[in-house]
Formats: sequence, C-alpha cells, structure tokens
Amino acid sequence: MPARLLLLSVAFVLSSLVLATQTSRAEECSASIDSFAPAGHGISGKESIYLVTLNVDPDVTNAEFVVHFGASGPNVTFDVPVTHGRSSQLFGWTWLRLSPPADDATLSMTSVTKFGESQPCIPSAAQPTHVTANNDAATVYDDSHPHADLASATTGHQTEPIGLRKVEPAYPELAQMENIMGTVAVEIEVGPQGGAPQRAWIRWADTTSQSDLLSQPSLNAANASTFAAPTFDGRPESREYSLIYTFSLGEGAPRSSDDEFDGCPLELINARVAAPSGTDPNAWYFLSANAKSGDVTSALIAVEDEYGRVARYPWDQLTLRGPSIDERYSTASALFNSPDPDMKAMWVVQVTNSRGAIIDCNRNIDEPGRIASAIGSTRFISGKPLDILGLEPMERAQFTHEVVPAYPKGADGNRTAGHLTIDSIVDGSGRVIDAFVTSSSGIDYLDAAAMKAALASTYEPAPAGAVRAYQLTYRFVP
Repeated sequence: MPARLLLLSVAFVLSSLVLATQTSRAEECSASIDSFAPAGHGISGKESIYLVTLNVDPDVTNAEFVVHFGASGPNVTFDVPVTHGRSSQLFGWTWLRLSPPADDATLSMTSVTKFGESQPCIPSAAQPTHVTANNDAATVYDDSHPHADLASATTGHQTEPIGLRKVEPAYPELAQMENIMGTVAVEIEVGPQGGAPQRAWIRWADTTSQSDLLSQPSLNAANASTFAAPTFDGRPESREYSLIYTFSLGEGAPRSSDDEFDGCPLELINARVAAPSGTDPNAWYFLSANAKSGDVTSALIAVEDEYGRVARYPWDQLTLRGPSIDERYSTASALFNSPDPDMKAMWVVQVTNSRGAIIDCNRNIDEPGRIASAIGSTRFISGKPLDILGLEPMERAQFTHEVVPAYPKGADGNRTAGHLTIDSIVDGSGRVIDAFVTSSSGIDYLDAAAMKAALASTYEPAPAGAVRAYQLTYRFVP
C-alpha cells in the first residue's frame, strides 16, 4: 500500500511539473505586434515595403506572420528574422515586402522562435493588426528590378560587406564648428556583380544636433565605396548591409545620455529660419526638441534677438512622437513666424508634465546657440502671406489623399538618392497654403518632385479660421 501511494505521489509531482513548465512557457511567449505600417512605395506601384514593430523578448530571433489580403488576394505567410532596438532590447522590428500593396490588409503573428530553441513558441491568440498610417519617412524606390530580401540587412549570411574601396565620409566644417558629433547608419544593397551599391539610404542618425549635416556625407561615402559581390553557397546574390559612420571631435566627445538633458525634461536640438521673401515680409522659424520621457505636455520657449532682447513663446498642445527605431528619444517640432529675421538663440525656459507639475529649466548651452538658415530654396505660397502666428505645433502629415512623388531622372538618365523634409501649413479645406523645403536633398529636381506631391495631396483640415502645420519627409532610393 505505501508503495502504491508513493507511485501516485510521484505521478502527481511529474504532472504538476509538466503543467508548470507548459504554463511557464506560455507566459514566456508574450510576443505581440505593436504596429504594421507602410514605409515605402515602388515607383510602379507593384509593391510596397512595410515596417512591423513588435513587443518581444530580447532572445526572439524569428517571427512568423500571416498577411490577410482579404478580397484583393490570398493570404501570404512570412518567416522573417527579428531585429532588436539599439537602446532597449524589449522591442524589435522586421520588414515585409508585399505585392500587391496591403492597403486594407491585416497582419497576424502565428509563432516566434527563441535563441537556442528548435521549437517555435506560440503566442496567445490576438486580434489581427490593421495597417496604420505611415508616421515615418516615406521611401520612394525603383521596383522595376528585384531587390534583396529586406530582412537580410541585419541578419545576412555575413555581418559586414567585403569592401574593395571603402570611402570615409567628409566631416563638414560647419558641423565641426558647431561641435556636432554622432553616428549615422546607412543601409546599402550590393548587387550580384558587386561594385558600388545599387541603392543606399539613411537607416538612422544618432547625433548631438542637426543630423542632416552628417547624414549626407555618410550617404555620399556609401555610394562612392565599392564592394565584392555577395555569395551564398558559391552563388552570387543581392544582399543588404548596414554601414556605420562615426563623427567625433576627440576630447569633445558627446555626453552620455544620463546628463544629456542637464536636468530639464525637454531640450531643443534644431532651430532654422527661412528669411523674408519678396511675397512675405516675415521670417519663419522651425524648431525641434527631444524629450527625456513622454511625460511632457507643454513648454515655454525663449527666443533671443541680436540685441539680447528675449521673447517667450508658449508651446501648448505639445505632441511627442516616439521613441522609435530611428529616434532614440521622444521628439516634437513646431514653427512660428516673426517680423524679426535676426533671432540668434532659442532654449527651453519651463516644462509642464502630465501631472501638472512645472519644471523650471536653466538655459542649456547645448541648445541651438545659432539658428541656421533653412536649407532649400523651394517655397510655395498661395495668396497673401499668413498673419503672425504663435508657436504652432508641427504634426506628422495626416492625409485624406496622399500623392506619391514621381521619381525623376537626372541629366545622365540615372536616378539619384536623396532625403528631404517639407513643412506645410494647411487651412480649413485641407489644402496647403504655405510650404517650405526646410531640409533639402541637395538636388533641385528631387526637391521639386517632392514639393509637387506635397501640394497635390490633401490633409486632415484645420478647424475653421485656424491652420495646422504638417511635416513630410521623403526619401528617394534608386
């Protein structure tokens, strides 16, 4: 009798262990889809690139998805590698290339695979995730010829391309004068014949200020470099890689993130001015800020003119974006116009958080001590100039109808890579009444193509009698 009781006890303990192991494994498999959004468009419209961001543990290496096209096509299954964030490994992302584009599709996650485990882990059932609006830079690329698998950028068969001639980027004199340092990642695709990249674009830029000053030299260096043809099992193939470029001034190295904000939750990182023109007597100022957390709801900004006089602008309805793959901190942007074209500095005076607490900030010497000229000569203005505005928050563009820019060719018949930003002001009809190229690609015909698309699009309208400011970023990738 005791022996039988002992066997029953052992069986009970084993059953409990199995149940506990299954329960523990189910709890560990907590992966979910955070967002599913378009990131780029092919010129022909045959395909699009989608970015999927995930809530996953850092040991997840792969994820399997099903794209439900509905009436427009059959479901498609992907098993793709997962890349983890640079600053935090508690999220990940991957890319999907879909043809036809998934305008009304949904995405489901069926399993994830963890490092060192051969069996996939099945997340708990969840509702399919719908496609959301693109809240990041739109990439316009040439889809007339096949490209490498997007996921291979970080998980390819080799981690570094074999460089035949590696060109180092020039460190712009203005960036050195302004003590601008940091790191830029350029994504490249090397074709089966090797040589110069078939296409290149900026993946992310982590810089102390004005990342565009370092991004273009990095892009130029990548395009000027040449590489050996990638191979797999002895066969040439196309493959994508990330090239990392670091800009440093030695002893003036960037500060650590612990002291980057000097005790203030918000820091201005960029300030630009578009000078008065023949049709508008007022100057336009554009500013961007980083927030240490997403807890900032409003701020007070100080602006100093050339005579040392200081004006203060309340920044109400301050809307933070991110952090994201490309942006390490939460960010916000705004604009205002002024009859004074000679403002020389801006800084944060005061910040209010979501609990109503007010934080006073000292003038930060690292905030824009010089307001740069808005890069780009292209501007559109409809009718008479706008009256003087207060500090108007800048939102990511919200379209009611988005027009994708045409991708023009240069005089040599080839397409050139470029990256630019357009800030547009929209009225109650949802149409643009004023627009600026605030960060130029450096190529006039790309700026013009992007401006034409921005003006042809329509947007979520402003309330009656008011305006809304929208920011649009375009990346052109051959």
